[in-house]
Amino acid sequence: PGKSALDKQLGEQGVTQARLAYGDALHEAGRTLLKGWFAWLRERQQGMQWQGQVASLKEQLQAVEKRKKAGDASKLEQMSAEAALSQAESGLAQAKFREQGAVTELERRFPGIQLPAQVALSEPQVVEQDAAYWREQIVEHNHELAAARADTRRWQLALSRAEADQTPDPALGLRYANERGGEERIVGLSVSIPFGGRGRAAATEGARAQYEMASYREAAVLAKLEGEAENLLNGAKASYSSALSAREAAQRISASAELMARAYALGEHGIAELLLAKRQALEANLAATLAQLDAIEARYRLLLDAHQLWPIDADEHEGEHAQH
Repeated sequence: PGKSALDKQLGEQGVTQARLAYGDALHEAGRTLLKGWFAWLRERQQGMQWQGQVASLKEQLQAVEKRKKAGDASKLEQMSAEAALSQAESGLAQAKFREQGAVTELERRFPGIQLPAQVALSEPQVVEQDAAYWREQIVEHNHELAAARADTRRWQLALSRAEADQTPDPALGLRYANERGGEERIVGLSVSIPFGGRGRAAATEGARAQYEMASYREAAVLAKLEGEAENLLNGAKASYSSALSAREAAQRISASAELMARAYALGEHGIAELLLAKRQALEANLAATLAQLDAIEARYRLLLDAHQLWPIDADEHEGEHAQH
C-alpha cells in the first residue's frame, strides 16, 4: 500500500510538471510577441519620422529654388538642399525595409496576427510599488521556478520510492492439488520474502543524489530570478526617466530648428546651419520616440513576468488563452 501511494503521487507530479511546461511555453510566447511587437513599432515610428523629414526637406528645397530664381540663393545652397533630401529619402527607404522585416518576423512567428494600420503610442507610466512587491509577484508566478520546485518534489518522491523498494514485498501463495483420483489431496502454503541487494541500495543513493541536485538547481533558479526581477524594475524606472529627458531635449531642439528656419527665411543664417538644425531635430525626435517605446516595453515586460499583462497560467481557461 505504501508503494502504491508513492506511485500515485509520482504520477500526479508528472501531470503537474506537464502543466507547468505548458504555462512556461505560453509565457515564452508572450515574451516573444512583446519583443516582436515593439521591434515592429520602433521601425514603424522611425519610418514615420523619416517620412516627415522628407516632406519638410522637399518644402525647403522648393523654397531654395524660388530664392535662387529670385537671385537670393546660390547654386551651392540648392545642391546642399538636394543632398539633404537625398539622404533623408535614403533613410526613409532603409526604415521601410527594416519595418517590412519586422512585419515578416511577426507574421512568421504568429501567423494569425493582424497588425493595425494606425497605432497611437501610449504615454510612459511610472512603475508603482516597491522592489519587494515586484519580486514577490514575479517569483510567485514564475514557471521556471515552479518547474524547478516540481522537479525537486519529483525526485523527493522518487527517493522515497527507492527507499521503499529496499523493504521486501512478501508474497503469500496457496496451492491445492488433487492426485490419484482424489485419493490424495494436497494443500500447500508458501511465503517468499526477497532480500534487497546492492542494486536497490545503489538505486536509492542515485535517487538521493538527484534529489540533492534538484534542490541546488531550485535554489539557483530562485537566486537568478530575484536578480532578474530587480533588474527589470530598475530598467523600467530608468527607461521612464530617460523617456522624459529625451522628450524635453527633443522639444528644445525642435524649437531651435524652427527658429533657425525663420532666421534663414530672413537671411540671417545660411542653408548649412538650417540643414544641420533640421538633422539634429530629426535625431532628437527619433531618440525621444525610441526612449518612449523603451519605457513602455520595459513596464509591459515587468507586468508580463508578474502575470498582470496577459493570462498565461496553464490552469486558466483555455478560452482566455485563445482570445488573448
